[in-house]
Amino acid sequence: MNNWEKWVQFSSRMVIYAMTHESQTEKIETLKKVLDFALSYKDTEIVGWDQKEHAELGYVCDYIDDFFYDGWGMDEETGEVEQTVWFGNVCAAIRAGLDVVLPDEWMAGVLGFTAGDVRKMYPEGLPSWLQDTFNIEYKTPFNEILDGEMIQL
Repeated sequence: MNNWEKWVQFSSRMVIYAMTHESQTEKIETLKKVLDFALSYKDTEIVGWDQKEHAELGYVCDYIDDFFYDGWGMDEETGEVEQTVWFGNVCAAIRAGLDVVLPDEWMAGVLGFTAGDVRKMYPEGLPSWLQDTFNIEYKTPFNEILDGEMIQL
């Protein structure tokens, strides 16, 4: 599995299993937006959220605003994407996926998730690449982190 596939898998599972949504429609729309954004990087080197500028698209954290400049969540006066909960969930899933796939570019990360949330995302067990990432970042085997313990993705 390449880094793009790992990113899409993790981010998708985060939306499906670990995030709270007001409705099934919101969950589906959030997932669709995450996948649409990820598809824009399908044949591109995957880079971190704000650590390395991508040649064509710039920093991911900046490109995401441009990508969603379709009227969704836009402030009419400033022209910027409003930081709604829904947009926040899209950004959180995208960023968390990038952070776990590219641990060398992991910065502050996404807060508000527990080890139990990650376990729910992978009911069949965490893949070795993901276990390795958490073992390096937390300096303890992931299976020793309690379900209720907050983690930074």
